[in-house]
Amino acid sequence: MAYPLQQKGTYTSERYLSLERWNSFWYQIHEVGRLQPKNVLEIGVGNGVVAYTLKQMGIALSSFDFDPGNKPDYVGDVSKINTYRLPAFDLVLACQVFEHITYDDFLRSLTALKDVCNRHLVISLPYTARGAVKFSSSLTFRPFFRKFSWARIFILWPKKWKYDGVHHWEIGARNTPLRKVLADIKNNGWDIKRHYPVKENLYHYFIICEKRSS
Repeated sequence: MAYPLQQKGTYTSERYLSLERWNSFWYQIHEVGRLQPKNVLEIGVGNGVVAYTLKQMGIALSSFDFDPGNKPDYVGDVSKINTYRLPAFDLVLACQVFEHITYDDFLRSLTALKDVCNRHLVISLPYTARGAVKFSSSLTFRPFFRKFSWARIFILWPKKWKYDGVHHWEIGARNTPLRKVLADIKNNGWDIKRHYPVKENLYHYFIICEKRSS
């Protein structure tokens, strides 16, 4: 399936580079760092903030994108990534990417990525605000206790998602509730190690996966 290209400047606009998104960048870097991969494949070039930081941390990083104009290391369709001649990577990073393709192509991508990923897959996806109530809080007890934080999302009025010109689907919609997304990831050969909303950006939801041993 062909998908529209992002307009030039999208990833460097002030609207895109919100404080909430910078928090999400931190979580991407944090999750990759704690898993200690030697090499990483990033799906979607974006603005390069995370890639630059990971490289400065000494991680060998390559990029994969369907738009050659973004100058990735590899160009192609992520749902067919196993048909290209790519090496295997310790970790695949795909953040705020899969909502831009159909849910069926997302599922195909999960299967295809197993051929180029040795161990971990780090995903973040948008969690819909339609019909949702979201809460987050942080408390700091000093000097003896660590900061306590929590975040919760409740879908009170689930609405069926319709393509809005940018996103084909989002977590929490009536046709793609969180439990379905998690179950489909597991059914495609991945074990979910943890999943959570970003408390500073409740629109982004992280799912940390490990390839299941055959």
